[in-house]
Formats: sequence, structure tokens, C-alpha cells
Amino acid sequence: MAVHASSHPPDDFELLTADEASELIRLPRSSIYELARNQRIPFVRIGRRIFFVRAAVIQWITEQITMPRRPTAGPARREGNLGRR
Repeated sequence: MAVHASSHPPDDFELLTADEASELIRLPRSSIYELARNQRIPFVRIGRRIFFVRAAVIQWITEQITMPRRPTAGPARREGNLGRR
């Protein structure tokens, strides 16, 4: 029994064009190319063309998440003027 290769790569290797990556990230295509040129976003160069692996872009997006700061411990504030006359 022969095993035939799928005509499509697995989803984690889906290649996106710059236009498709810009739709996914919601940035202008020029910004996508600038991020790639500065090697700030993962990309694949095939000949002169640039592609983006969907799974790598999604992982890159999650790595860009900035978590909120935790409040610093400061002096306790009193509610209103309780205890004062």
C-alpha cells in the first residue's frame, strides 16, 4: 500500500504572502516588509520572494504581548476621613 504525500503542506507550515501576513497582523504591507528587512519577524526567503510561516508569525505575535505592570506597594490610603474630626 503506497502512501501519497498531500498536495498541501501541513497547517503549521502554511506559507503566507506579505499581503496575507499584513491581514493576519493588521499592519500595512510596507510595515511587514520593514519588519522582515530588520529581521524582527520570522520569514522565509525563496529566491527573491519573502514568505511568512503562519505558525511562526502567530508565535511571534504571542511573544510580543506586554503584560500589565503589577501595582507597586505604596502607603496605604484611607477611605474618606474615618476616625478624624
